[in-house]
Amino acid sequence: MNAQTLVAKVWNFAHVLRDQGVSYQAYISQISYLLFLKMDEERVTQIGEASMLPKGARWEDIKASPARRSARRMPSCWRSCRSKAASSAQSS
Repeated sequence: MNAQTLVAKVWNFAHVLRDQGVSYQAYISQISYLLFLKMDEERVTQIGEASMLPKGARWEDIKASPARRSARRMPSCWRSCRSKAASSAQSS
């Protein structure tokens, strides 16, 4: 994947979130978190390093879920990260 393709995908995610009524700060937080998960996964698969994330909160866990993990079913560590990101975005 080249840089132009990545930028197009990120903008697509942003448009989907925006169209669902998600605020700018919230969707930036969501996309940043997804990129963080993907970068961790690439470190594991391409470089061979150990994941920094616990089982259940990794890219492959989210990708494998047919429902893409609704908020109720998310691992507690992901819910916690999302809550902290939302709180910091609202206080900014």
